[in-house]
Amino acid sequence: MLEKVAANGSYPIDQLAIVGNAIRTALDFREIAKLVGPTREEALAHDINSALKGTVDQQQPSHKPYQFQTQLWMGAILQAAGLTPTVPTDRDTPNPDFTIDLAPGLYAAEVKRPGSLEQAEKRLSKAKDQLNACGLAGLVVLDVSDCFDDAEKMQVVASPAGPPQDRISKRFRQIKKALSSKVSDPATRLHRPGYSSVIVLALLARGFRWDLDNLAVPDPFVTVAMGLFTSVKYNLQWHHGQSIRNRLEQGLNASGIYAWRTWTEHGD
Repeated sequence: MLEKVAANGSYPIDQLAIVGNAIRTALDFREIAKLVGPTREEALAHDINSALKGTVDQQQPSHKPYQFQTQLWMGAILQAAGLTPTVPTDRDTPNPDFTIDLAPGLYAAEVKRPGSLEQAEKRLSKAKDQLNACGLAGLVVLDVSDCFDDAEKMQVVASPAGPPQDRISKRFRQIKKALSSKVSDPATRLHRPGYSSVIVLALLARGFRWDLDNLAVPDPFVTVAMGLFTSVKYNLQWHHGQSIRNRLEQGLNASGIYAWRTWTEHGD
């Protein structure tokens, strides 16, 4: 697709959504290539093969390729953030997607890509169970992009007046509030039962905007909300949670896509 666009020297006006997906996929795999190296190649081989089964129109029945694509892309973001994610290889014990060593603390990272708010709540619960099973606290990342319809995340407008996040901001805040309240009770600011392993919850909605008056400059974007959930402030886990959150933003910016973000504690 992108080779055809380059050969024609212009973007096809009737296929901008597909071209946007193709550009984002190419950017994702550019970052994923940085994650893969001699020490990770074998551990990531299955996930990479699964991710490569996706298509740019994202129309096949299975959602699995895009789950793996997002998982690998987030691993690359963690790498760019200087968090040096490790891919667990022990098949005899429960493992997270990645581990992060912030000596003297070892943390886990789980990455999910739900297709609706209902799925997001279920995937968050599953991620919590996976963290608990491996005995590690850590980061849960939910890419909620597919909770929005195509018109919201693949925008084609003339002379846009505001940032591309405006079109999804209201629903994004609703999703953030719903998922944050699953982790922590807003009234007591304490973890819900079983969720004490979730210390950072990161929500991402990724999209693309085309300005019909300036098609030469496509505008990919990511909206991010990162919540910090700890029962005690200023202890080691709180500082490590702050570090993960700060560095995650640095990793997103290092990927070349500006992150429009909000930071919260206990989902406020």
